[in-house]
Amino acid sequence: MSMNVLEKLAATNPDCEIWWDSSPMIYSGWKASVLKDAPAEKRTDWEAQLTRLFDAEHVSATGEMGFRGVTTNPPLSLQAIQADPAFWADEIRSLATASGSDDIESIYWNIYLDVVRRGAAMIRKVYEVSGGKYGLVSGRLIRGSSPTGRACLNRACSLPRSPRT
Repeated sequence: MSMNVLEKLAATNPDCEIWWDSSPMIYSGWKASVLKDAPAEKRTDWEAQLTRLFDAEHVSATGEMGFRGVTTNPPLSLQAIQADPAFWADEIRSLATASGSDDIESIYWNIYLDVVRRGAAMIRKVYEVSGGKYGLVSGRLIRGSSPTGRACLNRACSLPRSPRT
């Protein structure tokens, strides 16, 4: 087994934290695109290395992954939507209908939170197994259209204070 550069970095310190910088929902598609372009002689090693970093089934069964957590933001979350447009078109319609609002910014915020929640659900077992030390999801708060930042503050205050999906 050959270690990738991130595994080598993590091995330098037991408290080292490597985070995936996107929704876990896009990892399998990203991995497939990397492997598609991998040199033939390296493809098997790369596949094993990338699988050790994140494999949804393994995470769900064991609560283990190569990343300590994930961080995302609206442009990165858009990748999850673009990866499955038919699903998300229906989801956007459902959330917009359920909210009873036609305010684009409100619908956008609710969809973003949904993407973050779904990503968190994918790694929740890591959080549980580690006693809350790992398996966290950091979703960047967006300021919105308010030049004063009041919308951002209101959104921050509306988020749950304890981890949940």
